[in-house]
Amino acid sequence: MRRSEVGLTLVEVLLTVMLIGILSASVVTLMPNILHMTRRSVADQETTVAAKAYFESLRGLWASPTAYQSGTLPDAPAGCEQAVASGDLGGYRRVMLTCGDGAGPFTLELGDPSL
Repeated sequence: MRRSEVGLTLVEVLLTVMLIGILSASVVTLMPNILHMTRRSVADQETTVAAKAYFESLRGLWASPTAYQSGTLPDAPAGCEQAVASGDLGGYRRVMLTCGDGAGPFTLELGDPSL
């Protein structure tokens, strides 16, 4: 009479445990890089939002022809250098904002409101 055996051999169990260990180790070694990329992405998003808010305040400030002609710029957001405005470029000015954390540079072109 033959006995029917059901189950896994010791070799199969050991190979499975070893394979799970190797896969787990590779995922664990990637975690620091994944976390760094996530933090970097969040920092870039915060910088972009700050630059957009800066440019919107500049649009409001330069809505009048007098303010546009004076060329006064608001203070740059934290972590960014003071913005640089070009002279009149034929009816518009270009404003460039550079941030030190790698995001940007951000550029805005504003038309002369008196035109």
